[in-house]
Amino acid sequence: MTRTAGVSGLAVGLATAGGLLLFSGLKGVSIPDAVRGVLSTGQLPAPAPSATPVSTTSGAPLANGGASGSPIADAALKYQGKVPYKWGGADPSGWDCSGFVTWVLHHDLGYNLPSNTHTVCMQFYGWSGASKVTTPMVVQPGDLVVWPSHMGIAVSSTEMISAENPHSGTKVDTFQNGGPVPYSTPTFMRVHTNPFVAGG
Repeated sequence: MTRTAGVSGLAVGLATAGGLLLFSGLKGVSIPDAVRGVLSTGQLPAPAPSATPVSTTSGAPLANGGASGSPIADAALKYQGKVPYKWGGADPSGWDCSGFVTWVLHHDLGYNLPSNTHTVCMQFYGWSGASKVTTPMVVQPGDLVVWPSHMGIAVSSTEMISAENPHSGTKVDTFQNGGPVPYSTPTFMRVHTNPFVAGG
C-alpha cells in the first residue's frame, strides 16, 4: 500500500485551535465566543470594544464603586478594573463571569446559591432566589443579566458589570457589547431581597 504525502486532520485541528487561542488573547474575545463566531458565521468575531462611560439612567457616574442605589450593583462595582478574567475562577485572584456573580452574591452579600463555590450561568435560570424580569424596559441596577454562556450584574437599564474576557477583565459595558458574540437578548433576573433565600 502506498501513502501520499499530505496534511493530517490532526495538524489542521491543532493549527486552528492555536489560531483561535492567539486571536482570543490578542483581541480580547473569549475562546467560547471565538468558537461560536466561527461556527455560526464562519468568521472570527469582532474584537472586544473599548470601555464605555458608565452611567445610571439619571446620568450620574458610577465609575469605580459609585452608588447605584442597589446593594448588589454597588458590591459588584467595587471590583471594576481590579480583578482579571480567569476561566473557571471564582475568587478575586481571577474569575470568569459566573464565578464573579457567585462571589458577589454569596461571599459579599450572603445569598445562598445552587453552588456557593461557583454557580454557573445555566443554574441561575432555575435559582429560587431570583425571578425573571418580564419587561426588559424595567431592568434595574442589581438585576442579573444572563445568557446560557455568559452573565453579569446590571448597573443601569442598559449596562452591566461582568468578568468579560481575558483582555478586559472585570468591567462595565453595555448589554450588547459585553454579551456573547453573536449577541442575543439576555434573560434578566431580579434577585429577592432576603439574602438567605434557599438555593434552587
